[in-house]
Order: sequence, then structure tokens, then C-alpha cells
Amino acid sequence: MNWKRWVLLGAVLLATAPALAHKYHASLTTVEWNAESKALEVVVRVFADDLEAAITKSRGTPFQLESADETAVAAYLAEHVVFRIGDTRLKPNWVGMEMDVRQLWAYIEIPVPQGIEGLALHHSVFFDLFGDQINTVNVNVTGTVKSLVFDRNRPRQSLL
Repeated sequence: MNWKRWVLLGAVLLATAPALAHKYHASLTTVEWNAESKALEVVVRVFADDLEAAITKSRGTPFQLESADETAVAAYLAEHVVFRIGDTRLKPNWVGMEMDVRQLWAYIEIPVPQGIEGLALHHSVFFDLFGDQINTVNVNVTGTVKSLVFDRNRPRQSLL
């Protein structure tokens, strides 16, 4: 009789497991221009489990955020969140990251001493994992916030 309860409990847990996972694939990035320091201040928010899956796929070995240093996260984001002025790729400086159970916030600064004229962004986070991935970017470089949506069909856009 006791084993039937365990089987029932297992069946209930398996049936509800998909409800625990998020059903949409999205990231949110904010980009602010700091005219005083002549740098872009960037915050990228992603679901932690999606980031683990993306880094695992790109490295070919299992990756867990709890047991890893920030180098793999910085490298993944540097490859998939790419700022350019014309054909020149801007070099990101990793500031750090914060996590909770479900989400990760990555902080990046990008020096742009020449100014931001012609600034564009290629944002392809998780495009290799999810066909429905949407990356929303809120940009405040001119004093007015504008929102851009990046997807597989539109991975690169002008920010000005």
C-alpha cells in the first residue's frame, strides 16, 4: 500500500514539473550612455537555467552557475551582446554579476571615448537554443528611453 503512494506522488511531480519551468524565452537588457565617463553602462538580465544551457551547449561540457567563476558568463555575453560603431567592435569590460534562484543580472561597461555616433548592437543571446527567443533592449543614450526587440530575424539594430 505504501508503494502506491510513492508512485502517485512521483506521477504528480512529473506532471507538474513543466509548470515549474518558464514558458517564454526572453531577456531584458538596459543600455545607458554615461556622457561624463564616455562609457555605455549595460545590464543584461537572463533566466539562469537558459544561460546554463547555452554555455553548456557552446562549451560541450556541463556548466552550472553555482560552481563556476564568472569568466564563462562574461565570454558568452561578449560573444552574443556585441556593440559596434561602424565596423569597429567595441571592447566590453566585465563589471560583475548577481543571481537569484531564477535570474542572473550581468553588468558590463563599454568605453566609447570617440562618442556614440553610429552605435549599433548585435544581440543574439539564446538564439541558438530557442526559436522564439526575444531580447528586449531599453536604450537611453539621448535622454529618452526607447525599446528595441531583437529576434532571429532582426539580431542587429542601430541604437540611435
